[in-house]
Amino acid sequence: MEYQELNKEEFLQSEFGQKLQQCATAYDRRLEKMGDPIRSRKVKEQRKDFSKAQMQVYMQALKHIYGINFKFITTCQYYGVATADGKDWLFLVRREGILDNCPYFLGSSAESRFCRAVMRDIRAMQQRYHSPAKIENSINILKRVCMERGVSKENMELLFGGY
Repeated sequence: MEYQELNKEEFLQSEFGQKLQQCATAYDRRLEKMGDPIRSRKVKEQRKDFSKAQMQVYMQALKHIYGINFKFITTCQYYGVATADGKDWLFLVRREGILDNCPYFLGSSAESRFCRAVMRDIRAMQQRYHSPAKIENSINILKRVCMERGVSKENMELLFGGY
């Protein structure tokens, strides 16, 4: 199969490219709202899954047309669509400022879920304990658990960078 050559600027100005960018922004916002306690968990999961499915369709279409594996990437600092290795960006949106309690983690969905759970534990500890020594001890335990689980260096930095 012969693939078309990808001109990023022309692609992003096309209707398909603009819709892809809108979809990525909507998906990123859905992920961000997952922490919103007002909405029911089931509704949030359904909306996230729908947005994820839309992104997967775009990624498959790009692979079919251009022969390039792209993926959606989101972190505290940016989100966008890049090649599977993250080296070549189709588009990148930088966030205004870095969030104090970052809900975005890199790697597999299992690692991301684990890191979000650790982040919730850290927040709960900060509210529960008033002793800096207790907080530090608990955070050290969480660090060891994360290292044993094989959490990536990047995610460890996102979780514990401020400690």
